[in-house]
Amino acid sequence: MKKTTLALMLLTALFVCSTASAGDWNLTELKAQAAKAVPNGMETGASADDMGAFVGMQADGLNYQFTLAADQESQMPDAQELSYKGHKAFFFEPGMPGSGGLMILLDAEKSLTILCMAGFDSDREFASGDMTTIADRMDLGAL
Repeated sequence: MKKTTLALMLLTALFVCSTASAGDWNLTELKAQAAKAVPNGMETGASADDMGAFVGMQADGLNYQFTLAADQESQMPDAQELSYKGHKAFFFEPGMPGSGGLMILLDAEKSLTILCMAGFDSDREFASGDMTTIADRMDLGAL
């Protein structure tokens, strides 16, 4: 009986911890901030789990992705490190023509990555200034 009770207590503790971890990714606030960043946009998808939160937006022929996660490195070999409003950040080209990315380290356990994609047949190129303009419309402290 004691072993069963102990096992149930451990399972309950693990469930509570995993639920609390998933709660760290505020999907509602990420949606609100994405809507501020793309004011005339339409949400194309949103989800959150224990690994992070994601919101997709579309406007004026552009697709936007906003992701909250625990990543602290851009994983892109040619990422350009920069400072954005006191935060370490990385500008990168995701590898698809007509796209740009910005990863902002919000704190030691959370980052925001913004991707903007015009499409394969677009001649558009994104610079770090284009990506920071998107982030400028957001309240990073709310995330």
